[in-house]
Amino acid sequence: PYEEGRTWLEQALAQDGQRADLLRRDALYGLGLLAVNQDDAARAESCFSESLAMAQAHGEPAGIAFGWIGLSLVAMQRGQFAQATSHLESALADAQRLADRALGAFCAGLAQTYLGAMAFAQDALPAAAAHFAAALREQRAVDDHWGMGSSLVRWGYVARDQGDRAQAVSLFAEGLALFTEIGDRRIIALALDGIAGLAV
Repeated sequence: PYEEGRTWLEQALAQDGQRADLLRRDALYGLGLLAVNQDDAARAESCFSESLAMAQAHGEPAGIAFGWIGLSLVAMQRGQFAQATSHLESALADAQRLADRALGAFCAGLAQTYLGAMAFAQDALPAAAAHFAAALREQRAVDDHWGMGSSLVRWGYVARDQGDRAQAVSLFAEGLALFTEIGDRRIIALALDGIAGLAV
């Protein structure tokens, strides 16, 4: 599915430049996400950079914030955590300037979740927990079930590694309930793995 999606978007972007800038920006961002999922960091970086530049040229805070998040994914994929952190902090700043507070909260929650994931990857457990807690506040405000579930399950692993078994069980259970409702098998498996680890 990723390959088919990329083919369609590449063909659309290769056509004449008469398309509306907003559509081109969104197409570039979507192509960047597909490229990230295919581990094509170079193409993803090119797409996100152009999408961000277009958003900056038109003064679009939402496009700018999501552009920084896209570039942070590339940096994370390359193991460049300092650069990814800088991009995500820029995304948070732009999210706070959004007139659409629901969109701003969604964007801020996503950025905080990625910051938490990076902190966890570097064994900075207190920082990871703080980021996931911040993410949840934003995600609960807009009833972002997928975001909430992701933050809860990831925070569950932090609590487990901090030795707080009771909190870990609570976080895994709440996250699992949300993802069972959504039907995301990948995160359901992640939550079940965390619970199984606690049982062992």
